[in-house]
Amino acid sequence: MKPILVRALCSVLSVFALSSSALAFRDSGQVVNYTGFNYVTSIATSAKRAYVATTQGIIIFNKNEDRWETPLAGLDGIDAGTIKQIWVDQFDEQLFAETDAGKYEFDLTFGRWTTAFDIPPLVTNDRKIPPPAVLFPPFGFNYDGNGGLIDPQARTFAISEVIDDGAGTLWIGTLGLGLMRAGSSSKDVEPLPFGLLQDAVTAMCEYDSVLYLAGPAFASRRTGITIFDLRQNQFQYIESGAEFDLPAEDIQALTVAGGLLIAATRAGLYELDRKSLRVNGRLDRNLKIKTEDFTAVRIVGDTIFAGTNDGLVVFSVKTKAPQTILYAALVDHFIYDLEVVRDQLWIASDDGAYRLSLTTGKFQKYQDPDRLLFNRVFDIAQAGNYLWLTSDGGAVEISLDSGTTMAYRLSSRATGTRAVAANDRLAAIASDHGLTVIYLDAEHWYSSDLSMPDGLLSPYVYALIPDGDYLWVGTDKGLTRINWTNPRLRN
Repeated sequence: MKPILVRALCSVLSVFALSSSALAFRDSGQVVNYTGFNYVTSIATSAKRAYVATTQGIIIFNKNEDRWETPLAGLDGIDAGTIKQIWVDQFDEQLFAETDAGKYEFDLTFGRWTTAFDIPPLVTNDRKIPPPAVLFPPFGFNYDGNGGLIDPQARTFAISEVIDDGAGTLWIGTLGLGLMRAGSSSKDVEPLPFGLLQDAVTAMCEYDSVLYLAGPAFASRRTGITIFDLRQNQFQYIESGAEFDLPAEDIQALTVAGGLLIAATRAGLYELDRKSLRVNGRLDRNLKIKTEDFTAVRIVGDTIFAGTNDGLVVFSVKTKAPQTILYAALVDHFIYDLEVVRDQLWIASDDGAYRLSLTTGKFQKYQDPDRLLFNRVFDIAQAGNYLWLTSDGGAVEISLDSGTTMAYRLSSRATGTRAVAANDRLAAIASDHGLTVIYLDAEHWYSSDLSMPDGLLSPYVYALIPDGDYLWVGTDKGLTRINWTNPRLRN
C-alpha cells in the first residue's frame, strides 16, 4: 500500500476512533452515583472547597456555604474507586487525580476526566500534617492520640489524612467514618457525613423529598438505614448492630407513617421515630405468628398490613393484645410487595396478585386478561390513574378508572425480583442487565435498556423511585440518580 494511502487511512481511523469515543461519553449530570464515601484516601482544598477522594469517588464540600455539593461519582474517563491522590488549585480552575493507571485532569467544561501526562505546580495553601497528638472528638467518641478515633461502640477508625488548609481548618479523612473537620487551634472535631451507610440498596422509600435507604447487612462494618434529604443534600444514619436498638439484620422494606418510619426486617417489624431517629420498639412482639421474616409493610390508620415469607398479617397497633388476621389463600406464600391504592390494598405474592377492599373486606385474586400475572408478582407502583405490576414475564399496566389493561412482555428476566417505578411518561422495570425503560409519551410506546455502560453501578436493580426528570435506582453496589430524559438514553 502506498504511504500516502496509509496516512489517509490512519487519519480516517483516528477520526472514527475519536468520534466513537466521544459518543461513548455520558453527558455531564446524566448520572450521579451515591455509595459509601466513608473511606478517605486523599484531600485537597481550594479557597472555596474541600475535595475528598474516597474508595468510591470524589465528594466535594463547599467551605464558604457550609454544605455538600454533587459528588464527582459516575463520571467518564476514570476508575473513581482507585484514586490515590488529588490536587486542586486555589481557585478551582484545575483538578487532578492519580490512580494506579495514571494521572488525570478533570475537564470543567464537559464534566469528565481526561488523561494528563504531568501535574503542573499548583498554587495552594494546603499542608499535609500527621494526626495531631490532641483532638477533641465528637460526643461519645474518644481519641487515642495516635490517629485512632474510637466510637461509642468501642470500634476504632483510623485517620488516613489530615490537611491544614491555611485558613484555620483541619480537614480530617478517616477509614470508615468519612470526612471530619476541626479548628486548627481548638481541635474540636465535627463529623461531616455524606453518602450511604452501606452500599447495598434493596429497600427504599420516599417521603417529603427525603429518601430512606437500607438493605442486607452482609459483612459491612457499619449497617442500618441511610436518610438522604434531597433538598438539603444532607445525610443522616440510623445504625444497626449489637450495641444499637436496631439489630444488624437484613432490612427488606421501609415505609413512612406520619412521624414514624417502619422497617421490615428478617428478625421483626420495627417502629422508629423519624425526628429523634430512635427505635420505639418492635411491633410484632405480641403477634401469634410463626415467622419473624417481614418482607413488606403498609399502614392505614391504626391498621398495619405486613407481608412475610409466610403470608399476609393484619393487626392493629392500638390494642395491647393485637388480633391477628391471616388470609388462608396466602398462608405459606411469600409476599413481595404491598400497595394501598384508593380504597384497596394490592398484594404481590409468589402466587400472583391479590386485592383487599379496605371498605368491604372483600378479598380476591386478580388475573389480567393476558395472564402475565399468573405466577410470581414482584412489585406494584401507582402512577396517577394507573397501576403497574411486574412478573417474570414483564409488566401489566391497569387503568384504575376503567379496569382495562396493557401487557408489556419483556424477554429480559430479573433475579428473584423485578422492581418497577412509573409516572405518566415512563415505566422503569428491573431486568437481568439493569433496567428496561418503557417510554409512554410518544405516539407508540417503545423501550430502551440501561445497564452499567449507561452509568448504573450494577446490573442488579432492587428498588426504583421516579423523581421528575430523574430516576433513583437502588442496586447491590449503591444508589444511582439517572436523568432518563436524556436523548442519548432514549435513542
